[in-house]
Amino acid sequence: MLDPKVQAKINSTIGKKAIVVPPELEEKMKNDPELARSVMAKVEGFSAEQDIMNPNPRKGYQIALDENGDIAHACVTSEKMSVSSAEFIEAHKAREEKHAEYERLAGESALKRKLMEQEADERYYQNSITKRRFRLRHMKRRAF
Repeated sequence: MLDPKVQAKINSTIGKKAIVVPPELEEKMKNDPELARSVMAKVEGFSAEQDIMNPNPRKGYQIALDENGDIAHACVTSEKMSVSSAEFIEAHKAREEKHAEYERLAGESALKRKLMEQEADERYYQNSITKRRFRLRHMKRRAF
C-alpha cells in the first residue's frame, strides 16, 4: 500500500474496490466456499463501515488480505481525501473492543439497577408489614 507505484494509482480506484488476495488464500477460497463467503463478508463489512463514516458516494477501496482472509491493509480514497489502513484497522479494533466493554458495563449496570429495585421493593414490603402490624396492635389495645 505504501509503494509509490500503488500510491500513484490510488485515484484510479474511485468508484471501485481493488482487493489483493494472496495466492495461498486464493487457493483456500477455491476449495472452501464458506471461507470465501466469510472473507467477502469482512470486505463488505469494512466498506459498509466506511460508507457510514464517510457518506461520500465517490470513493474507492484498495484492500489487501492476509493468508487467513483478514484485512491486512486498506486504503479508502475519494476525490477529496485518502486514508491508509493501518490507522483504520487499529481504530476499528479499538472501536470493537470499546463497544464490547460498553456492552459489558451496560449489562452490569442493568443488573445492578434490577437488584436495587428488588431491594427497594423488599424494603417497601417489609415497611408495609411492620406498619400494618403496628396498626393492628394499636387497634387491639384501643379495643380493650
